[in-house]
Amino acid sequence: MKPFLETMEWLHRHGFIEIFFGIGIFGFLARLVQKGFPSNYDHLHVTVIPGGPVHIPGDPHVPNSMKIILSNAGQTNFYIARAYFRPKFRRWWSLWILRKATKIKIHALSYRIPHKDAFELKFPGNTPSFSNYEAIVPPGHSTGRITWLPLQQPLQQSEIDKRRCGVLYIEYATAGKQGIHVVRL
Repeated sequence: MKPFLETMEWLHRHGFIEIFFGIGIFGFLARLVQKGFPSNYDHLHVTVIPGGPVHIPGDPHVPNSMKIILSNAGQTNFYIARAYFRPKFRRWWSLWILRKATKIKIHALSYRIPHKDAFELKFPGNTPSFSNYEAIVPPGHSTGRITWLPLQQPLQQSEIDKRRCGVLYIEYATAGKQGIHVVRL
């Protein structure tokens, strides 16, 4: 125990403990800024329209959905590691701290991510239902990827146009960048 205390005393005497503490504070603040300001990909285009029937595990026929179309206008492949939708949004007058729930009613069997307070979005796989968590969006508008969010009630285009449906989060990677793409829908 004595060598440890002598080492700590030497580190304190020469200011290394303060340097380590400063690096920790700087790292914490950098992570906080990174979370607060998303790193959107400039070439990703998101289109939302009212969708039709969709199949989800546990309910073979859900009549209402929201269709999300992702297209890549860049020159490199866009890899989606995870996508999720939060049916809440922040208002400017609450200093972007509080979230307000939207009018959208998500289907009860949709997979909820409790620690993110969001619903997971999946992409088409080898089965008739949407089963893949990840997808690659190649360059070009005709090669976009589609995902669906099952809803309890029909969604009107007027609600989508108001952009008060919620927030879409896409964790991504490209050839030169990675981060979280955030779009208010």
